[in-house]
Amino acid sequence: MSKFLCCAAAVVISLLLLPSTWAAETLTSRLKAVSSALLNAEQINGKHQIEFREERYSELLIQPVTFEGKLIYDPESRSIKKAVTHPNVVSMTMNDQALVLETSEGKRRLSLRTRPALRAIMAGFRALVEGDVDALESHFESNYQQQAGEWRLVLTPRANRLSKRMKSLTIIGQGSRVDSIVTRMKNGDHQIMTLIPMLAERK
Repeated sequence: MSKFLCCAAAVVISLLLLPSTWAAETLTSRLKAVSSALLNAEQINGKHQIEFREERYSELLIQPVTFEGKLIYDPESRSIKKAVTHPNVVSMTMNDQALVLETSEGKRRLSLRTRPALRAIMAGFRALVEGDVDALESHFESNYQQQAGEWRLVLTPRANRLSKRMKSLTIIGQGSRVDSIVTRMKNGDHQIMTLIPMLAERK
């Protein structure tokens, strides 16, 4: 479980800092912006894809390990895939029923029925992609912050099984752009996933 949590994005939202009169509206609009930014990506065969670069930090590592790959969202099946291409080729695909892990050694399927923490991660990340505020808040508490043009959406898990391992998931961006996703674990490990713009945006 902890190994998966350190690997999942991806990603993978109590608004105490915002006035209650407009907090819900602000969260909804910001979540829609996050959803739009994640979906405003290259499409291949109807699937949304965005490249990422991820740095993982741990007390067990002398220096951080860097991974590169793509996040792929299939709106038809509502599945999310994290495909790592460097330094090793490995992929994780999650849907409502299972997590499928594929490596050079083969394929492994983990049912989500008996793994509520994994199911919460899947539901939370999919809620981000689809802009579903109610679904997101059923699994995570949220805190929206904005300063000097940069905004942060800090998510903390509600479920005890997940909160014992994961401290927070922070989405960072500017305007309608999502720049990075930071995952912090209770043991001090953390990972920073930087989302790489589409080719058209790089020019």
